[in-house]
Amino acid sequence: MLELYGKGVSDGIAIGKLAFYSNSSDNVPKYSVTDTTAELKRYKNAVKAAKRHLMSLYEEACKHLSKSESVIFQTHIMILEDSKFVETVESLILTKHLNAEFAVKDTAMKIAEIFRSMDDEYLQQRYTDIIDAANTVQEILRPKQKPLSGDAEPVIVAASELLPSETISLKQRNLLGFVTTKGSRNSHTAILARTLGLPLVTQIKGSLSRYDGMEAIIDGQSGRVVISPDHNTVAHYRAKQKHYEQQQQYLRDQIGLPSVTIPAGVTSIGDRALSTNYKLTNIYVQSGSSSFVDVDGVLFTKDGTKLIQFPAGREGTYAVPDGVTHIGVLAFGWAQKLTAITLPDTLREIDERAFQAAIRLTRINIPEGVTSLLENTFSSCVKLEEIRLPASLKNIGKNVFARCDQLKNVYYGGIKPQWNAISIIGGNDPLAAANIICREMKTAVLPANLTAIDAEAFTGAVFDAVIVPDGCASIGS
Repeated sequence: MLELYGKGVSDGIAIGKLAFYSNSSDNVPKYSVTDTTAELKRYKNAVKAAKRHLMSLYEEACKHLSKSESVIFQTHIMILEDSKFVETVESLILTKHLNAEFAVKDTAMKIAEIFRSMDDEYLQQRYTDIIDAANTVQEILRPKQKPLSGDAEPVIVAASELLPSETISLKQRNLLGFVTTKGSRNSHTAILARTLGLPLVTQIKGSLSRYDGMEAIIDGQSGRVVISPDHNTVAHYRAKQKHYEQQQQYLRDQIGLPSVTIPAGVTSIGDRALSTNYKLTNIYVQSGSSSFVDVDGVLFTKDGTKLIQFPAGREGTYAVPDGVTHIGVLAFGWAQKLTAITLPDTLREIDERAFQAAIRLTRINIPEGVTSLLENTFSSCVKLEEIRLPASLKNIGKNVFARCDQLKNVYYGGIKPQWNAISIIGGNDPLAAANIICREMKTAVLPANLTAIDAEAFTGAVFDAVIVPDGCASIGS
């Protein structure tokens, strides 16, 4: 029996056989072509097929996820259509006589490395978007390979890294969970795993291919992975798995009730377990819980520093207590009767989709100290008119303000912004952050430390002038 430890980023327990997934980008051949016209046609046909495949993945993802979460596959299509990406690939084929699959990989790696070298973890994750889009083309250009060992039995997928398209494709077979050597909690794959309800452990050291076909256990909460577990360990984790599933089923059974009491034995609550109960007005925690506490009917971690869930059916206004430093995934998601919220000066972290579809919010003030707004933070807040961003803010993720149709006034550090000190502006949706914010701006003076502008970042804006700093290395389509 061997124990490995990584980082648990999606809760749950999986017990079964490991199947190693070989990524399509491994060992891409490099060779010279003589008929560059034929090779260019081969590349263009592969891109057309890749775009059709990505659209099918988008449609498949929409069956399991929200459209805002599935839109990543539309982003991949936009990457393949990006003029810089296309021109670089075509140049390598026509002038360097390189084969199409290597030209695609080389181009993707060079562009992606710009993001990978950045200090910000969120921006580093954009590396995977570019690589994933390129991999889709490479899979079409290269002979079909069997990427996953084993037959159709349920398996735990092990890989060096899983990209979003691979996660959705693998979902079509009976999966138990995932374990990888690379990845983070904020990656698209981690978000997909949590939404799909599958455990995921990342950052395991060493190659996982050596464990292909072996029995294993993964614990998505603790980050523990057990290879070839003994009888007692399997029995222990089967009991723990049953207890976890009973906890989650209990929470699902509460949907539609006006109040919920979390039993003292519950140690983990899924992101969506309570957020879509539109009648919920109070969440209570049974005495003796070591993991959670309720304050005025709102759910927090035991130490009170992280707000996990605000009851989606509660009406009126709410002030987050002083001392709270972290607002969790979907904490105020679908709180459709919440009209105003006050955030404390102690706040430092806001997770993805934290205020998604809080449709009656009209104004919000983000306190100083918050440095990032992750994907879809305020998406579908259709009545949001004004937001004040702190001077500490360094990153705005994709779709942060998607479908915020009424957003008119955005203040940065107390003034109407020209995006001073924002490191990335963008969105992959015509109604994404910059697009709405910039509708009334005539001049955009972009900050000196700006490193990238996403595709369609200023769609719909009418500028007299746009000043881009020298340090900006990438501009999307």
